[in-house]
Amino acid sequence: KMLILTSPGERVMVPDFGVGLHNFLFMNMGNDSLSVVAQRIKEQVEFYISVINLEEIRFFTNDDDPTLQINEVRVSIQYNILPFNTRDQLIITSTMTN
Repeated sequence: KMLILTSPGERVMVPDFGVGLHNFLFMNMGNDSLSVVAQRIKEQVEFYISVINLEEIRFFTNDDDPTLQINEVRVSIQYNILPFNTRDQLIITSTMTN
């Protein structure tokens, strides 16, 4: 969760650490921009948490889930922690604020 929510440059001494999910909320949420976010998640996990195997990354907006507000995006990440062969899921709902 920390890797996804931390913005690059926010962590002292590790300027490239983090996906910065909140930074992407200001983009138009089309398939292209969601692909950019998914790729950033994959790159960051591979580099900083290589013991995790990402199985699926899915995005949900108000178009997919009417319970979400128009300015919200939900990210669902299914992953496997390889040394323990443990599967889990991380769900983050992020809101764009003005």
